[in-house]
Amino acid sequence: MNPPEICIIGDNCVDLYPQQEKKYAGGNAVNTAVAVKRNGIECGYLGIVGNDENGKRIIDALQKETIDCQRLRQQEGNTAWTKVLLDEGDRIFIEDSLEVQKEWDLEEQDYLYLDKFNWVHHTIFSNWNLEGKNKIQDYERTILEQVSTIRERGLNLSIDFSEKFDQDLIVSLGPLVEVGIFSRPGIPDLEIPQTLQTLHDLGFGLVIVTMGERGSAAYDGQDVFRQAAVPVEVIDTLGVGDAFIGAFLAQYVVNSSVPSSLKHAAEYSAHYCTVEGAF
Repeated sequence: MNPPEICIIGDNCVDLYPQQEKKYAGGNAVNTAVAVKRNGIECGYLGIVGNDENGKRIIDALQKETIDCQRLRQQEGNTAWTKVLLDEGDRIFIEDSLEVQKEWDLEEQDYLYLDKFNWVHHTIFSNWNLEGKNKIQDYERTILEQVSTIRERGLNLSIDFSEKFDQDLIVSLGPLVEVGIFSRPGIPDLEIPQTLQTLHDLGFGLVIVTMGERGSAAYDGQDVFRQAAVPVEVIDTLGVGDAFIGAFLAQYVVNSSVPSSLKHAAEYSAHYCTVEGAF
């Protein structure tokens, strides 16, 4: 049996810290890919960057981590960026622009490339260009077509919905996804079991809810698992959730154990609270 491999699909950006006058390669999908690779799983990345200095920064970061980016497209224009402020270590996004990612979509050669992997992780945010109702519908249609095509090719699939509450999208994707990951930092403890059950009933094989400093919870249709966060001195929370996801997937695709994968992810991602930038 071949060792597991994961391809990450989705957004990238350069995180700009105006207060510190620094910039870092990042974005949900890139951060997750780095965590997967650092946890010992071969990893590829599918996305798009501009042909500017920031695009080169993204490519250099991926190559340094030996992440396969042969299908990373480079297009004339600017790479996506996000401005970040820190408030007692908590990252606050104050401005961003998708730039060349606005109209990005998967091509036939991308799907052929995905066939070499066992798992695909999709972050759904590359072309989150929601200016008007038609754009929302176009976005939902694009993501559903991508995910449906991936599933038709027989690949295992996980999706990071982050804090998005797009019910139509969640309902349409649930039956196609093995692992659905959601961020709900404000959810009351009493509502966790019902939230997990409701999401699982939509078709997700495994549901994971991350809750920041309150840890995480998961439900596989039989058992609810809880994992406490690992306490550390927080410097910067940027990318911590992505590190959690990448570390979880890297363990889960090998041993299929939810509790041990949650524990490993909590321990691994805690380190990222103690450094500036996503990784």
